[in-house]
Amino acid sequence: MTTCGPFTAITDALERAARNGTRAHLNHDLVRALIASEAYSLLLDDRKKELISAWQEHDGKPPRPVEPSSGRSGSGIGPTATTGEYVGMMTAEEREAVGHAASQRALEAVNRIGRHRRRKTP
Repeated sequence: MTTCGPFTAITDALERAARNGTRAHLNHDLVRALIASEAYSLLLDDRKKELISAWQEHDGKPPRPVEPSSGRSGSGIGPTATTGEYVGMMTAEEREAVGHAASQRALEAVNRIGRHRRRKTP
């Protein structure tokens, strides 16, 4: 009986999640293997590109006005105004799109690493 390595288990989990439209669940050992691999640095590079792209899209739009809420916050002498929405808060559609893109990039990165590590046997 052959045992599979961590990258086989990771790619199996990612491919299963992609096929079924579900989340990929990785145990602690697989997460550590992924973070220690070259694939993780590829994921971080792609994440950086996504963030830069989002900033560039946002900078092209006029900023939303921030109106203080009527509630009080803090424990000082005077009231501290708070804002109604968190800065950078994503809509459900944006969260879903980012999650899907991240899953696709993770699968691509793991597949790239898997191709580099496979060796033909004589």
